[in-house]
Amino acid sequence: MIGNSDWDIPTLRNIKLIRHEKTGDLFAVPYDFDLAGWVDANYAVPNINQGQFDVKDRLFQGALPSPEAWNECLLRFERTRPVIETEIQSLEGLSPSSRRELFMYLDTFFNRDGKQLAKRLSGETEREREN
Repeated sequence: MIGNSDWDIPTLRNIKLIRHEKTGDLFAVPYDFDLAGWVDANYAVPNINQGQFDVKDRLFQGALPSPEAWNECLLRFERTRPVIETEIQSLEGLSPSSRRELFMYLDTFFNRDGKQLAKRLSGETEREREN
């Protein structure tokens, strides 16, 4: 959603692994978001090695989930969207143009990028079934 491509799990770049005290499960917790499209820092450069040509381009860098898992993830994001929008609206010191840019970037996730990945996953699943 935030368009962060400055992380890597195998090398633990900008990722901390946190072990759940009771279950022992590991969770990857990202940090250092200055190169994320959401932040749009003036010094950020795209990660052209991964096919990103603009820092606001979102790249899916993880293992591809099943279409069902991705759709559930999108539903979770949709449920939190009003909270995110309220936070953007209430941020003090944010210029009206920056506020508009954040809303527009958020909108591209919900109305374009998230749905495109869902379609891509569904298409790959259909092709896999045909083979």
